[in-house]
Amino acid sequence: MVNGFSGIILAGGEASRMGGVPKHLLEVNGKRIIERVLDVMRLFFDEILIVANEKEPLLYLGVRVEEDIIKRQGPLGGIYTGLKLMSKEKGFFVASDMPFLDKRLVEKILKAGGEDSICTIPISLKGIEPLCGVYSREMIREIETMLTCGNLSVRALIKNSTCNYVKLKGDEPFSLTNINTIEDVKKANE
Repeated sequence: MVNGFSGIILAGGEASRMGGVPKHLLEVNGKRIIERVLDVMRLFFDEILIVANEKEPLLYLGVRVEEDIIKRQGPLGGIYTGLKLMSKEKGFFVASDMPFLDKRLVEKILKAGGEDSICTIPISLKGIEPLCGVYSREMIREIETMLTCGNLSVRALIKNSTCNYVKLKGDEPFSLTNINTIEDVKKANE
């Protein structure tokens, strides 16, 4: 277990592109996506929190599930809820729709998330990957200001913070593949 970090799984979203079916409850290779993410998180964190729109569908997982403190604020609202409710100073946050999350990548990001940074975010050829990284409780006040102003951009939060970036190499970006459509599910199962 990694000391000083909580593990937070962001399981919000409206699932509008999936006809209302939460992406994280879909199966890839016979296992629900959120279960695949949780398996990796359990390797690292003694405190795991799932932030969701609704608690009930996820209680079967046997970990703490909380609903967003402020509803309908997108991923930024989920990060805010996780930061407010976690007991550690820093949290490793990951989206619940990443079926190929790799423990080596999690380890790499955690190692880079030392004491001198407020956040640590992976960066690939596509740019920053804000839904798989380390965020500090020090960011709560900034997020509250952003939410009050209606600015829901996680990228803006990162840009305005002291952030370490972890450059992804080789096949590491594959770990951050997320599911958005039924076509994505089909490809993931192949």
